[in-house]
Amino acid sequence: MPRSVNSVASRARRKKVMKQAKGYFGRRKNVWTVAKNAVEKAMVYAYRDRRNKKRNFRALWITRINAGARLHGMSYSQFMGKVKANKIELTNAPELKGKMVDETIDIIRKKFGLNVGIICIGPAGEMKLYGSGIAVTDEKDIQIRYAARGGLGALMGSKGLTDASKAAIVSANYMMAKLSSVYKVLYTGAGGRVAHELIFDMREFKQTANVEVEDIAKRLMDYGFHAPTVSFPVAGTLMIEPTESESKAEIDRYCAALISIRNEIKEIEEGKADADDNVLKNAPHTLQSVITDDWNHSYSREKAAYPLSYTRENKFWPSVGRVDSAYGDRNLVCACLPVSEYADEPAE
Repeated sequence: MPRSVNSVASRARRKKVMKQAKGYFGRRKNVWTVAKNAVEKAMVYAYRDRRNKKRNFRALWITRINAGARLHGMSYSQFMGKVKANKIELTNAPELKGKMVDETIDIIRKKFGLNVGIICIGPAGEMKLYGSGIAVTDEKDIQIRYAARGGLGALMGSKGLTDASKAAIVSANYMMAKLSSVYKVLYTGAGGRVAHELIFDMREFKQTANVEVEDIAKRLMDYGFHAPTVSFPVAGTLMIEPTESESKAEIDRYCAALISIRNEIKEIEEGKADADDNVLKNAPHTLQSVITDDWNHSYSREKAAYPLSYTRENKFWPSVGRVDSAYGDRNLVCACLPVSEYADEPAE
């Protein structure tokens, strides 16, 4: 009687294991016994690590739910008690089903804030919005679920991210249109436009007024603005990125500040302001430096502290004045006591 070896099934099992071992290092990918042991061990660890991953994500969700509940004056246990009492379901489902009703989302955002992550399910269909916050409502026929997935991108959705990108590009080109007559813009496209950021070339002012890009950046602090990216990716330039979160009024104030700084540079070029003692070379101006009795500058305190009218209504005072940025890079500065302070006192 012939021996039954069942080679078809045996070969199929072997091919399955070798397929699972594909990509393994060394003999584990092509030697049967080694590959079989490696795959079996990997399966054991995969089961263990899947459980650990689920455990870690559960801990992360609990942390996020607790953080969101604290924002609304509730502890995690209080929130979970209300969730179960109102038969509210929690989920981390990432998919979007049905029709999202923008009016409902806007109402809930206004009630609970933009940091709310919710999934609304009503009789007309399922409506979802992703975020990292908490939303609880007593509205009838609407079930609110918490989305454990966090992040601004998840909160905004694909359409929101697209709209934000468009707003950032429009803001950058709006700034370019307002400032291109006073500052040179680097790297525009074929249509004369920029992307979501633009680069202003400040190198010419070094020759015309002995003004560095660092002087302009520090003077912006007197106008209440943090300096943008300085000397990157091109030395002697300012790279400005007006994000989608900036309002038109804020962008207009920023443009007004840059235009005013250009006029201050022009005063130096025309000899109306001292080339060494001017508002740019001494910026930023702290509150202590303005109110001191010892004011020996060629310009007024008002021009130093309140260059534009809006700074009188909402003034940001820099806490530190002009610092030589390169000195610390080129010189070792020790803040410790002198060596003589560590000498032992002679015994009596």
